[in-house]
Amino acid sequence: MYCSNESDIDLFFDNLQVIQTHGPLVEETHYYPFGLTMAGISSQALNFGNPENNRLYNGKEKQSKEFSDGSGLEMYDFRYRFYDPQIGRFFCQDRLADKFAYMSPYQFCSNNPIWLREIDGLEGVKYTETDANGNKKTIVEKNVVVLTERTKTIPAGASQKQIDKITKQNAKIEAANAEKVANVKSELNTFYNGSDGKGATDSKGNAVSFKFNVTGVPDIDKKGMSSQQIDAAYSKISQDNGMAAVSQFDHSITLTAPAGVLTNDFAGGGVLGNTTAARIMRINFGSPNGTISHEVSHTLGLSDNGYTSGGILNSPPEQVNSSEVDEILIQAYDKK
Repeated sequence: MYCSNESDIDLFFDNLQVIQTHGPLVEETHYYPFGLTMAGISSQALNFGNPENNRLYNGKEKQSKEFSDGSGLEMYDFRYRFYDPQIGRFFCQDRLADKFAYMSPYQFCSNNPIWLREIDGLEGVKYTETDANGNKKTIVEKNVVVLTERTKTIPAGASQKQIDKITKQNAKIEAANAEKVANVKSELNTFYNGSDGKGATDSKGNAVSFKFNVTGVPDIDKKGMSSQQIDAAYSKISQDNGMAAVSQFDHSITLTAPAGVLTNDFAGGGVLGNTTAARIMRINFGSPNGTISHEVSHTLGLSDNGYTSGGILNSPPEQVNSSEVDEILIQAYDKK
């Protein structure tokens, strides 16, 4: 709302009120966990002109009635794959299936749609900044969570000596945690923005900078948890610490770009690190500098390509190259 007084006379308002009047509810849709519509408790009040809302389950577009005979695929377009809610499976394999081999490459939402939400899982958030001289630069922003060591709890009834000892231990833990977070941020800035901090370029020579919001979050207590429960907890941390965004195809669709989560878990033999579900990162102890940056690239949409093509996917990793920047920009959501 905008109000402008274009006269030479001062104007004063008394008891000015702004009242929002809600429009009628035109559609209400309820779903079973894997996406089938609960027809008995869903309704569409607006029928004039036969309007069709195709953005339904998970905010994705439903391919329906697109054929001349009125039939259709009856599948949801999840950007990279089509999903069939009747069987709760994708119609083609996950492009990142090698990152979580313990799951079917056709699974939807880790087979747990009540606890988890299926999102693309490959996103940074991009936007454009213009400096005082009119020069434009694309910024790719990504939240990264570093799971840190939990501080010790002071037990009830502890003596002053015990309190002092635990307090001293916690101070050391907090200092080590702060150093870990700072080291991760420093590495990411070096491998994505260069040692000079000037940023990268895409294949057309356009300037691109990367902004990593690196924060420390206390690690979970894994005692008694299965590997699936642990990954579900990590996924929740990723979603809770994600970044608000909008679809680059339709800014009316709000989304969350999940945070990458750097765990303290062992990645397994034969690798320096791995990334599960395009957001949960595990790095083996002693891995070379740049391994974290390599794994973060998978949370931005890059897939391994043989480790010999240069750039952040190389082994050992190098500064991100222009072709990798192109792919990251394609995958990125727009900033909300």
